[in-house]
Amino acid sequence: MYRQRNRFLFALLCTLLLCSSAQATILQISVQDSRDNSTIPQATVFLNGDTYARTNSSGQVLLNHSGLNDQLIRVSMTGFEDWEKLVAKNATSVLVNLSRKSLSLKIYLYDPDSLGAVSGARVNISAENMTQTNLTDVSGSVSFGV
Repeated sequence: MYRQRNRFLFALLCTLLLCSSAQATILQISVQDSRDNSTIPQATVFLNGDTYARTNSSGQVLLNHSGLNDQLIRVSMTGFEDWEKLVAKNATSVLVNLSRKSLSLKIYLYDPDSLGAVSGARVNISAENMTQTNLTDVSGSVSFGV
């Protein structure tokens, strides 16, 4: 009689331990460029404010967590706007689309002899099979979006 009760209590204890153990959750984070959907390697991934990892050559990071709490994920990469989101605790994947920063290049053109501003001068800039042309204004300046 005591053996049956001990077996029952042991089985009950094992069942409780198995049901109460927290299962780890794996979250796959994929980072890509919002413009052309190309992957972004070496982007920094922050987990709840702390540096966690960098994306691999495929633009991915695997995050192992307890699955008990939502995770605050932030992704940062030079030349892109930061991305931040609170990801649900039971999520298994998240796609991060980073937007490129828009920068402005301002050029000032001066006459070397008189040190006066040169207005109406044509300024060309070129990069990666792309050329932009603009004329300087009365203050000798010209702006380009890069």
